[in-house]
Amino acid sequence: MAEAAAIYQRYSDEVARLATITIETGVDPGDATYGPAALVDDNPAKVAKIDSVTGAYQFAYPAKQPVALVGLVHHDFDAGADVLIQGDDAADWVTPAFEAAITIPPWLGSGTRAWPVNPWLDLTEEYDYEPLGWQYYRLVITGNSQTLQLGQVWFGETIRRLDPHLQWGRSHTHAKRYIRNRTAFDVETIYSRGTTLWRLEGTHGRDDTLQALLAAQWFDADGAAYPWLFVPNGLENRCHLVRWGEEARVETQIVGPPSLSDSIWEQRLVITELARGLRPGV
Repeated sequence: MAEAAAIYQRYSDEVARLATITIETGVDPGDATYGPAALVDDNPAKVAKIDSVTGAYQFAYPAKQPVALVGLVHHDFDAGADVLIQGDDAADWVTPAFEAAITIPPWLGSGTRAWPVNPWLDLTEEYDYEPLGWQYYRLVITGNSQTLQLGQVWFGETIRRLDPHLQWGRSHTHAKRYIRNRTAFDVETIYSRGTTLWRLEGTHGRDDTLQALLAAQWFDADGAAYPWLFVPNGLENRCHLVRWGEEARVETQIVGPPSLSDSIWEQRLVITELARGLRPGV
């Protein structure tokens, strides 16, 4: 598969939490536990719900708000579902000033074992993108096969890339949790916990500029304290809400020859996805 530079975010890049979020269309679940605030609580295992197969969330700001990147984390939307992000300064959702489709990827697995893949969208590549943003945004889902559930929304104010891509040796791990009972005769019974955990480990080399940017990101997230959005491959429609997997940040500086203006920095990266809990929906 072709690859583009990975995309990372700072915790402070996320601006959906600055909006007043309401259910604009659809049936309110009638329980604050599953209300719109769950979309921005940093906990994808606690989903927001709309008790209908068509619905929309509105994000209202006091003034124009730039949004360059949108990520949807832990959803129950059908692969290929009709999902749109819209923007307007007057909340005109009949003829919004901006509209773009968010492609929902196929789920991993099948049936009750299926696991959703988190989609993301670079709004800066979309027609009618406005760098200054809009005062109102709307996320609308139409005609899903089941009532709507979504763990987190990420609105990124800017896009940051791991570029230049000097060195990138990495391994991806998907882990399935289960309960395993084994008898004295080695007969096993396994009970699935219905969840999947993702982890990335690797080594990344960079120049002075990118080293300073990643250091700023680490301090912005207070190390492993706060989550941030990560897109491992900028050409793939898959993102993860993650934390740094280790408390310490260790870098090796390799001083180059006098002909090079920059040093080369090498850092081991350990990134762990926030646990999503059980799969959403039915």
